[in-house]
Amino acid sequence: MERELDAAYEGLFMAAEHGRADVVKALLEHGKDVLDIPQIRNALGLTPLHVAVIHQKADAVRTLLAAGFPPDAAVLPTNSKYSGMTAYQLAVNQAPVRTMVQVFLQYTIQQIAMNHVESVEALLRAGIDPVTATDGPPHENSLLHWAACSNAVEVVNLLLDRYDEDDTQRTVLMNRRNADGATALHDACHANHVQVVQALVERGADLTIVANAGYGKDKTPVEVATSKEITRIIAKGKLAIKRSMPPTREEIVQTDEEAPMAVALPPLSNSTYGPLSHTKSNDPSIIIEEKQALIDELKQTIDDLVTDAHDRSLLGEEQVVLEFIRKLREEKQMVERHLHDAEEHIVVQEELMIELKAQIRHHNSIVEELRREIDSLKKAPVQECTKSSVADMPQISTQPDDASITTLLDVTGAPSTTPKSTSFWSSLFYFLWPFADEETLPFDSANRDEPIMTV
Repeated sequence: MERELDAAYEGLFMAAEHGRADVVKALLEHGKDVLDIPQIRNALGLTPLHVAVIHQKADAVRTLLAAGFPPDAAVLPTNSKYSGMTAYQLAVNQAPVRTMVQVFLQYTIQQIAMNHVESVEALLRAGIDPVTATDGPPHENSLLHWAACSNAVEVVNLLLDRYDEDDTQRTVLMNRRNADGATALHDACHANHVQVVQALVERGADLTIVANAGYGKDKTPVEVATSKEITRIIAKGKLAIKRSMPPTREEIVQTDEEAPMAVALPPLSNSTYGPLSHTKSNDPSIIIEEKQALIDELKQTIDDLVTDAHDRSLLGEEQVVLEFIRKLREEKQMVERHLHDAEEHIVVQEELMIELKAQIRHHNSIVEELRREIDSLKKAPVQECTKSSVADMPQISTQPDDASITTLLDVTGAPSTTPKSTSFWSSLFYFLWPFADEETLPFDSANRDEPIMTV
């Protein structure tokens, strides 16, 4: 069994080196139940994928990647030349030849389109940079473009989460343009992928970028969307951006909570000199000292009373201030409710504005088509009658026919024995339209026997 495995391993490395993708497939199919693909390495610490990249065998690289050989597997330290390098890094080192790099990018795009998060994550670990990696000319779509148009929501989050701590790189990734000047948000809006649009808007994608060609020519992302849900998401995003901007001088910043301050009244202190002494003494000096002590104690009591009155006054003012603060809070809550209603109204108005712009663009396109048709009609040559068509017209004889003249004289000269009577309206119709046949004129049955006066 071990000999068979060794022979299969050796065959894989030889097929990878010579680019025999068919042999690789056959060996992998034959040993699919026993081969441990991630552990297959040669004596130099290389995997078959490393070997195929080193020898630039594109078909073998595609087959090995599809078979599950890990692209992020590094060369073991036993090989000093390629030590620690992944297969993709080996491909990058082959610059200016980019054949192997394009193979890896094509495989990455396939995994993104299928929303295979684990495979994409392994390719990113292998060294693929989402900011700079593209599918190449002529489209120059980034990995995020492909994830957005494929509605690969998990991959979109994976790419954006990669730069959670680097806002600059995340912004560059989200606002990167392809050859038509469109961003990933353009692609998501154009395909009406709501979840992708939500993720990009929440991460701060630029909503004002205008494409310069393709389906989004001269349009922002919201202008290429046809979903009202996407329109609402972007309208809310614009409102959030406006709210996140620093406040102007006119705006008043109020604190959310203001804790009431408790005023502690100082306790009335006892007299510094103790209780009044009622000792009777006839010594004048002692009497003077007692009176002085009494005066000092009275002064202290008065000072304490004044302080207490002042503190009580302050406490009353404090109650007024707290009542005023409560009223301010109530007004603040009312204003916040009004602001919330105003925001909803603004979002609705933004949606209506976007719809109106779409209608205006549609009408403008109709007007342009009509103008082009008018211009084409003006430039078209006027068809003139040819001589042949004139020649084909029946010739009118200038010489009168004797028989026809005789017949005409006989008809006109014969007196009418039963003259036809016409009504006023029939005569008026015959006067206005003399070419009509008198036989077809309407006659008034009441005046049919009236004679006709001729002049």
